[in-house]
Amino acid sequence: MRKQILLATLLFLLATAPDSFAQDSAPLTNDSIIQLMAWHFSEDQIVLAINRNPAHFDVSPKALAALAAKGIPSGVLAAMNTAMSASGRIVAIPASTAPDEIIFTDGTTTTGKVLFVQCIPGENAPKGPAVQFQSTDVKAKTLIAASSIQRLILAGGQQTLSAATDPVVPVPADVVDYLKKHPGPSSPLFAAGSRPPVNLANALISTCSVIDHYWLGDIAASGAYAVGTQSQKQIGGTVQTSYTRNPYVYGWDSQVARLDLEAKYTEALKVGSPPIKSQEIYYGELNYSFHPSAEWSPYAIARLYHNYSLGLDLGRIYGAGIDYKIKGLTLSGGLVGITDRLYSPGTHFSSAGARVYEAYARILPFGKIFWFESVEAFPAFQLAKAIQGRGIVGLGIPLTERLQLTPKFVDDYLGDAPPKHRFNYSNTSISLDFKLGRTE
Repeated sequence: MRKQILLATLLFLLATAPDSFAQDSAPLTNDSIIQLMAWHFSEDQIVLAINRNPAHFDVSPKALAALAAKGIPSGVLAAMNTAMSASGRIVAIPASTAPDEIIFTDGTTTTGKVLFVQCIPGENAPKGPAVQFQSTDVKAKTLIAASSIQRLILAGGQQTLSAATDPVVPVPADVVDYLKKHPGPSSPLFAAGSRPPVNLANALISTCSVIDHYWLGDIAASGAYAVGTQSQKQIGGTVQTSYTRNPYVYGWDSQVARLDLEAKYTEALKVGSPPIKSQEIYYGELNYSFHPSAEWSPYAIARLYHNYSLGLDLGRIYGAGIDYKIKGLTLSGGLVGITDRLYSPGTHFSSAGARVYEAYARILPFGKIFWFESVEAFPAFQLAKAIQGRGIVGLGIPLTERLQLTPKFVDDYLGDAPPKHRFNYSNTSISLDFKLGRTE
């Protein structure tokens, strides 16, 4: 009892002491306010203590509702809010003490953690700006369109924002950090400090819309060793890069240029025989596409291909077509010109033809591993058996933000391969990919 009386007296002195003395005391917390009420301090005395002492309050809606349920007067709650909003007195509450909360436009809620904001639409992603959110319950990560969010309440408590209703609200630190890394000259955050008073939807739309270009790409080294009726050693590498212009505002000025280069060499060895060259691939493709909408995109393609096992000294394909994308699935069709220079005793071949392409990728339910596949065929109009094709299936296993392990199966086909060469050749390899440029 004597200890409680002594502590109560000390807190009362803090509430009535001169400012110079109060500044040296420990910060008041929500528990401090509850204790003062339990000791029957008046509302005016508690407000005075708040005004004269450093504060470390959690003023999130849930925390304030909990205090109100314990009988804390509205005047005290208002003083706590004012204290945390005053210059120099904002103290962020650790994210571990309270989850972020999203209130959707239909009234439903979810809790978890804001990871980052994505401006650029990707596969299986909303068309506009989106918040990547990790749910507390199932530990799952998902992209949530900013337009579907009515209110986002951050664990820091003093930061709340609304995509539609609040005219001026602070932007959460995660959003600020993202937009600082990818600024646009007309962004309201371009020259602003931390947590400027701007609306989330306006900040995202104005900032995302001025991100007019970026680079993506990766460099990969692959290798494989197989033992069966014969041993095989394979080494190879790929370079993939793409340049994207105006990715968020769809139109004819929204363009993607993609370049893929590949080289692969395989040596086979049968018991009692000298090693022989089993596979040699040089592959290059340039694909330039326009994006008047999120789903439809016309493209132009140029491709050079050398494959020793298929008897293809050099294959050239040029043409154009249209892609259709929906929920991670890409379907494509086009018209091309095909010119093949084959090894002897094969003959050179030229014909008009078609391009048929299908690809799909998705993130697997566990972890960040994603699965991908694609099938591409070039049927020639002049000669049905001169069809070319390639199928790919594999996994992407992230090791770091930029490093990825990629086991992959590739199958190549040439219907008019010359004698002593294969019509079909497949191989499995594991590559280590290093990503370049933008990673989101």
